Amino acid sequence: MLEYTSTVVLKFTGNDGIFKSKEEYIKWVKESFLEDYGIFLETNEIHDIQEHLPPEYNDLAWEESDGIV
Repeated sequence: MLEYTSTVVLKFTGNDGIFKSKEEYIKWVKESFLEDYGIFLETNEIHDIQEHLPPEYNDLAWEESDGIV
């Protein structure tokens, strides 16, 4: 009889929301996974964080860049 161990990697994509900072976003992801799935995440397990303006802010950003606001 042998003992077996393994590493299981799960990938969840999306996880989007609007936050004031990357740190605030990471905190939300960790809290959400614990609450929704009972999964405790370490910060180093959260990868490929991308930052962009949400569509509803694109018009405002365009106006600000032209000095129209």
